[in-house]
Amino acid sequence: MAKITMTEAPEFVVFPANSILLLKVDDVQVREVQGKKGTWEKLEFTFIIKGVQDMGDGSDVSNGEAAIGSKIWGGCGATLTDNPENKLRQWTEAILGMELSVGFELDTDLLIGRECRGITSIYQKKTGFDGHQIDALLPKGGATPKPAEASVGVAELKAATVAADPWQTDEPPF
Repeated sequence: MAKITMTEAPEFVVFPANSILLLKVDDVQVREVQGKKGTWEKLEFTFIIKGVQDMGDGSDVSNGEAAIGSKIWGGCGATLTDNPENKLRQWTEAILGMELSVGFELDTDLLIGRECRGITSIYQKKTGFDGHQIDALLPKGGATPKPAEASVGVAELKAATVAADPWQTDEPPF
């Protein structure tokens, strides 16, 4: 018979909405989703939390340090278009640090291992507990947005970071 000793559970950090995390893309998987209007493909991103830039509720960033090294997920549709509202386009541009144009072919393997920043949102789990997820991505570099800017909207926040040099690493963005 196995003997198992009960230990204290590690603290699970749920980031408030609009928290800004430093992330590394760990995995990207394609999944078919059955929706009300039929089947469609979704990209499920797995990120590793590398750091905490801002807590969405204004609390000290040290409150989220226990989550560094853990995983957080986010997803978007697998359709890439030149529409400025296309989430896959926004995410790919943030991860690669470059603007895309019509004709660009995305190989999701290009995204693995790259770093960016993510904005969190909160959702209700089936168990009744709150969970967090990545709702939007920003380039890795750039100015630190203020918490008030994060609540304004992703487009405005992204525009605030575009002025920074996207070529801050030695690695090319392609």
